Amino acid sequence: MKISTFFISSLLAAQIAILPIESKAVPIYFSPNIVGGGGTVTAKMRLEKLGSVSVPHGRFKIKGNWAEVSTVEEFQFDHDIVLSGPVINTQHRLQDNKIEITGLAYFCQGPWLSYLTPAIFRETISTTSGGLIGQIVSVDNDAVQIRLNSGQYQKIALSSITDIDSPRSFRFRLAGVLPGETLPGQPYEVESNDLSITQADRQFRLTALSRDLGRQGDGDLSKGKLITIGTVISSLEIGQMAPFLVLGLCFNHIKANALRAEFATQTSPVGISPLINIPSNLIPPPKF
Repeated sequence: MKISTFFISSLLAAQIAILPIESKAVPIYFSPNIVGGGGTVTAKMRLEKLGSVSVPHGRFKIKGNWAEVSTVEEFQFDHDIVLSGPVINTQHRLQDNKIEITGLAYFCQGPWLSYLTPAIFRETISTTSGGLIGQIVSVDNDAVQIRLNSGQYQKIALSSITDIDSPRSFRFRLAGVLPGETLPGQPYEVESNDLSITQADRQFRLTALSRDLGRQGDGDLSKGKLITIGTVISSLEIGQMAPFLVLGLCFNHIKANALRAEFATQTSPVGISPLINIPSNLIPPPKF
């Protein structure tokens, strides 16, 4: 059986549509503080896993002192923010042009927040002057408010916090290689696709989130599958139409030849088409 080139091309296009997308290196910007090893980072990277949970079409974004986790639901194209919160104690380390940026994202907003904590949980805030145990009740861009075990409330500036031990806290790590030398204390840009995020407190293991994400995929079709199905259907439709297109072109070619022959017959002085090769000495003179 002879396989057409068009059919092979269609199969290749369908195969390419379902291939996994590799993580590409993206630019990361870091601006160090004047004092200490801290600073602010700006990055938007592909997020494959949040702790031990695979995130479909996930993205991790940091801008200044705020972090966001977003994902794309089935049959959708836009990213929806599912977790967000302040960034705590961002640090960087440079050695032999290899850069490592670490920090902590405390998620306090988003529809996935209920997956991170059980009904009752405890949080520990470490500061430059000591530690506090209780539960964080509010967060803004500058401070957090914690309800202590004693029932009292206390407000703590984000700049003084070194760590938060909580199921809502996730430690992130970005790594890359600088293209050239960078002066100490100067902002720099590095490309990286090396991102890891782990939950700081493992008293809650995101099993419910992992289960629900698995259920969302049951019976649904991803965008890659939809593209594949559309490609195959289009290929079949074009393949079914191909014979009619060929027949139409052949008919037009035959009709054009017939019209040219008829025109030649009508305009010839002897009424014989010049398409018929008859020697001129055998053509009888016209009768009047």
